[in-house]
Amino acid sequence: MPNSFFQIGVVFILATLLGALVRFLKQPLILAYILAGLILGTFGATRLVSPEALDIFSQFGVAFLLFMVGLELRLTDIRQIGKLALIVGLGQIILTFISGFLICLTLGFGTLLSVYIGLSLVFSSTVIVIKLLSEKNELDSFYGRVTIGLLLVQDFVVILILMFLSGFKGGYQSSFLPFLFIFAKGLGLFLLVSFLAKKWIPFLFEAMARSQELLFLTAVAWCFLFASLSRLLGFSLEIGAFLAGVSLSSLPYHYQISSRIRPLRDLFITLFFVGLGMKLLWQPKLAFLIPALVLSIFILVGKPIIVFLLMSFLGFRKRVSFLTSTSLAQISEFSFILMAMGYSLGHLTSEDVSKVTTVGVVTICASTYLILGGRKIFQRISRFLAFFEKEQIHEVGSRTAKLPEDHIVLIGCNRTGEDILEFLKKKEVPYLVLDFSPEVIQQLEAQEVPCLFGDVSDEEILTQLNLEKAKIIISTVPSLDDNLFLVSWVKAKSAKALVLVTASYPEEEEALYRAGADYVILPHLLGGKHVAHLLAEHADNLEEYLYSKRQKSS
Repeated sequence: MPNSFFQIGVVFILATLLGALVRFLKQPLILAYILAGLILGTFGATRLVSPEALDIFSQFGVAFLLFMVGLELRLTDIRQIGKLALIVGLGQIILTFISGFLICLTLGFGTLLSVYIGLSLVFSSTVIVIKLLSEKNELDSFYGRVTIGLLLVQDFVVILILMFLSGFKGGYQSSFLPFLFIFAKGLGLFLLVSFLAKKWIPFLFEAMARSQELLFLTAVAWCFLFASLSRLLGFSLEIGAFLAGVSLSSLPYHYQISSRIRPLRDLFITLFFVGLGMKLLWQPKLAFLIPALVLSIFILVGKPIIVFLLMSFLGFRKRVSFLTSTSLAQISEFSFILMAMGYSLGHLTSEDVSKVTTVGVVTICASTYLILGGRKIFQRISRFLAFFEKEQIHEVGSRTAKLPEDHIVLIGCNRTGEDILEFLKKKEVPYLVLDFSPEVIQQLEAQEVPCLFGDVSDEEILTQLNLEKAKIIISTVPSLDDNLFLVSWVKAKSAKALVLVTASYPEEEEALYRAGADYVILPHLLGGKHVAHLLAEHADNLEEYLYSKRQKSS
């Protein structure tokens, strides 16, 4: 048997090679890790890599994963998502579980297995969704925030489920007393964390924060301390790690801690998913493939429909409802953890875990395309979704009772946009502001600024801005796709308005000019003050000025 160092080396080398291939194919790296485990398990490579050794190291990955979730999960975040997000989140969990449970029973699964699989289908991947939304620069969009709110609700529920299951040693519990005892122990652990977070943790970490290295080591030690305490109380290591993270989430140093822990999490979580792949018993027989296919279709189609209908019923715009629902069309890392816990408790077999792992691979892969191509898909089917949109739309109010004409439209009011807005206020010209941040809109409304809440890539919102009669349109949004859409839409509707847009890189600047933009702002070179100066000096002949500038630069 090779030594542990050689075994882990083999895992990382294979995971790296497959990761490079998967990255080239623009798929999530988690797929490469599971595929690496599948190869190791299928072709007898377990002689090189011991599953037992992987299990030991993978526990670190799951513990750090939940520690990071706790670090980034604060009560203020839950309050900000609002009542509607909470209703949609809980409604989606209940309806998805019931639907998944009934599907499993129809497929001939036993009751306990149907419960486990039904629960595993409920949750969506926080890691995958946040990663893809950040790549699209849409984390701060309205639908991005709603999506994150729903994921927060899911995270809370799955932690409660894992805490409940971790109190079992195997089999069913026939008496109510074990459940009560589990609840009492969990409550005691939670109260201990709350007490330490208020009384001792700030003092301890303030003393350690003088050294970044010592702060990092203290955070890791804190994670291991609570994970061990959780195990002593009969819960899983992961639950203790999560509570350890929650206890540190309100510290001013939690960003530094998070940035130092993240590489550890990414390193060890790789081993966890490789281990899952090794347990994936791929069986090319109908008894295995048909249930996996049916459940995958339910996640990719049925689950988004549930979310879409709930959001539409509660008054969200069809675009927000659609993009949010398609973002949740996969199962979560916690689904794998849940199934693995069921396997360790003796409730499930390795083949049961393999079915859900297969569903996870399929849905994570397919949902990547749904998220990245969500806007294009929506544009094609938008007219079919109009039936589900209520007349009273749930969104932030806007001061646009009477739309101006021959006005300036400012899209995006953060950073660069703030300087431009200050000029517009002083100049007393007719203007209108569009922003997708609820906080920004609330601030603008408090200042009695004419504003509209919405996304620049929403055609209905652009129509409400009265762009066809606008004089100048300024977009400070850094998204290339959004600005290309804006330029093409405006040029197709009106030849009158001048369009000034923002680019992050020189190659984006060239693409925007080719699309028809009149002027492109590079924030790292020219900020909002420069644009305000342009408006002040050349407001009457801005078109001629921009034309001459472009001629000189070309």
